[in-house]
Amino acid sequence: MSYSLNIIWSFDPILFSIFGFQISWLAFLSLVGFSLGFMFLNYSYKKEKRSTRELEVLSLYMIIFGFLGARIGYFINEQSEEFLQGLQNLVNFNLGEFSTQGGVIGILLGLIIFSYGKRNFWQVIDKVAVSALIIAFFINIGYFLSSEEFGSPTKGQLGIAFTQQTGSLLHEVLDKVSTSIILADTVQGDGSQFIPIKYKITFIEEFKSQSEIETYLNTEIKQFLANQSNLYEPQQSFLNFKIYDQKENNKITAEIHSFIIKNHPTQLYTAVFYLVLFLLFFNRYFKFSKGKATSVILVSLFIFNSFTDYFFGANENISFFASLTNNSQWLNFSLVLIALILFIKSQNKPSRISYY
Repeated sequence: MSYSLNIIWSFDPILFSIFGFQISWLAFLSLVGFSLGFMFLNYSYKKEKRSTRELEVLSLYMIIFGFLGARIGYFINEQSEEFLQGLQNLVNFNLGEFSTQGGVIGILLGLIIFSYGKRNFWQVIDKVAVSALIIAFFINIGYFLSSEEFGSPTKGQLGIAFTQQTGSLLHEVLDKVSTSIILADTVQGDGSQFIPIKYKITFIEEFKSQSEIETYLNTEIKQFLANQSNLYEPQQSFLNFKIYDQKENNKITAEIHSFIIKNHPTQLYTAVFYLVLFLLFFNRYFKFSKGKATSVILVSLFIFNSFTDYFFGANENISFFASLTNNSQWLNFSLVLIALILFIKSQNKPSRISYY
């Protein structure tokens, strides 16, 4: 017996707006993650009977270098040409997203600078690594709520259709479209990787005739939908639409029937992985010699990221060894190199005293 799971995800990524500023779920959950990460650092410092006065400075280093590493890592992965055009793109939040691997490397670099000449690097490295796991968990939940960073098509009966990007782009890109929303279609699907959906759109400009509306739908809108990577709208077929006779708020309204592709919710896979690692190391990191817990975490990240990049990412159609040469995997390799260095350096470091 086969089962089909068709979830159309159209969650609003904006939590609320205040004084014209939009606060997204991603920003809010990132703040929650950093707050819990700080609480873990405070907890671990007290358990080791160490002064917590330096925590505020340490957290500031983590935020600044983690942000820079995550942004630079994203541009290296996806849009290196945009990064080379100017450093101002780092703070242009309309351009690009974040890289978890880059964020981890940035935090480690910030920790080295934070410790240089003043503090013992080995006293804080494992605590920071574990706190970063809970931060990464909430960031990936934010990605899911914002319909960002999802994986490749499932090509099966299970998966989630992310509509937010396509639904918002339609009226942002096409000058004659005023509003556009995506709804589940009442047409029964066949259980394949495509889910029936319908667009409900209103037009800004008045059209002179019915044929002019039909031409616009079959050319501009048809071309736009056919070029969307998460939609299935064959170029050679006619667009399936209906133009309503009655206007809505004095605007012409049309309904378009199409199909959306189900994707792997890799944000959830990644979030669960980070949460499991955090729970495993929460009360155990001190049982390792200093630095080894971080080494194990970084190697685990490399294995998991390589696995998800190959099976659920953009490299699903190429061989595993060929996938190891892309920019994302080079960031993964850097994690392993750092882990190896930390592991070797930690050999002569004592383990922490158990407080439990």
